[in-house]
Amino acid sequence: MQKKQEKVDKLTEELNYQANLVPMYVKISPEVKQLVENQAKIERRTLASMVEVLLRDGCEAKRA
Repeated sequence: MQKKQEKVDKLTEELNYQANLVPMYVKISPEVKQLVENQAKIERRTLASMVEVLLRDGCEAKRA
């Protein structure tokens, strides 16, 4: 029973996280886009996921 509740809690947490996402539009040069796309392919990520990682890493580096 506890495992089932943990699963429900995790799903609820994920849904709450997704509900707080805000679309963001960024204009970048075609060259930069190509570099990000290439890196995304290397890391087997989607372009959106790669941009998220880059933003998160940049913010964490700035905080340190």
